[in-house]
Amino acid sequence: MRSFAPLFFFVLAASATPSPNAIDLAVKSTSNTTPIQPGAFNSSAPSIAAVTCTGFVAFNSADAFVLGDYLASQPDTAISGIPRFSTHTMAYGNARFCVPNTTGSVLNVRFNSIGNGILAIAGRCCTAATCLGGTETIVAVGESAARIPLRLRGYSESC
Repeated sequence: MRSFAPLFFFVLAASATPSPNAIDLAVKSTSNTTPIQPGAFNSSAPSIAAVTCTGFVAFNSADAFVLGDYLASQPDTAISGIPRFSTHTMAYGNARFCVPNTTGSVLNVRFNSIGNGILAIAGRCCTAATCLGGTETIVAVGESAARIPLRLRGYSESC
């Protein structure tokens, strides 16, 4: 059984399992989209082929698993539209993910694809109590089916 860290301003008993409503509120309250400055990423860079473990700010590994489990359990119809040249982020505890859209069009990404990507990163890179995160490739939904990077980071680390 995984242990859960306190949610931002929610205090949970050590033996209690957080209610889905508490997780919903914590995840939704930290979700946002921010613009990417022109030239910040090389959009012609090749896609990432496998999970890579990289990062600079350590965070609680359990936070990554909770965030991944929550998003992986969402239905296929739960989709995030990521505006062009922007980054979508969402956090739980001290873990957050970043999905940059460096294309000139809106990309639609299924939340369960993001969750499965987070779980792949966490399963490979977060085997100890703390984790530095990593990167995985996920596929957007729609005509373009673009392959885009998913980054798992510490909350205070930039995307």
